[in-house]
Amino acid sequence: MGLFNRRSRKLEKIYRMAEKNDVDGLIQLLNDDDMLFRSQAASMLGLLGDWKAFKPLNEALDKYKDASTTVQCTAAPSFLQHPEARKKALDSFLSMRKH
Repeated sequence: MGLFNRRSRKLEKIYRMAEKNDVDGLIQLLNDDDMLFRSQAASMLGLLGDWKAFKPLNEALDKYKDASTTVQCTAAPSFLQHPEARKKALDSFLSMRKH
């Protein structure tokens, strides 16, 4: 199976996890080696809006510095409408603009 097929299947798995509200499974994917899967997991966690994802999203934001993961991890908590999340998202965005 080619790389494209493996990635497509994994993305489908992420979307199925979101449909099933598998927050724990999506949280585990925040540590995936591939930034595409990390960012998609973060996006789905934001859309699900489960507070359990808040701390893991912030940990992923601190751990990974690629643009895709950073954008999704800063945007996802804003769906939770948590003041600390909004501040962290804004701080992260501003620090990215300085580079």
